[in-house]
Amino acid sequence: SIPVVKDVAEENKLNFQQFFFEALSEKSIGNYQKAIQSLENCNQISPKDAAVFFELSKNYFFLNKSFLAKEYILRALRIKPSNEWMLKHLVEIYLKENNFSEAILVQQKLVKLNPKERVFLLELYVQNKNHEKAISLINVMEQVFFLFIGCQCIDHEGICF
Repeated sequence: SIPVVKDVAEENKLNFQQFFFEALSEKSIGNYQKAIQSLENCNQISPKDAAVFFELSKNYFFLNKSFLAKEYILRALRIKPSNEWMLKHLVEIYLKENNFSEAILVQQKLVKLNPKERVFLLELYVQNKNHEKAISLINVMEQVFFLFIGCQCIDHEGICF
């Protein structure tokens, strides 16, 4: 008889999925520590997975362990530096620490990815009492609003017609 060779990669993939969905389930009912345990199992199967690091960060955040939450989200962002959801989560961590200057820096990155994020950047400037930058951003937002509302078409020189 010929021994059946186990497909280890397929088994690992299935185990990873099982642990990952178990982690999401535990997180959804507030069992953050159990979710972390399942995510650690995922991390052993597939090290350096951005989704695992992101979920670890969120669970540590819910446990009020900001240092670990920040550590894991920074690991995730090293893998996917332009992920909007991860950047927003990092802003939340900095806000929880009352670190407005770092939150603003991350929010500025978000604005480059999605200009609609200017509104929250404005809020951060106001909370940080950075009134000059807030006024400057309001002026930019007014210009953009005018371009979208006041003009039907804009030529290559930025002139409405």
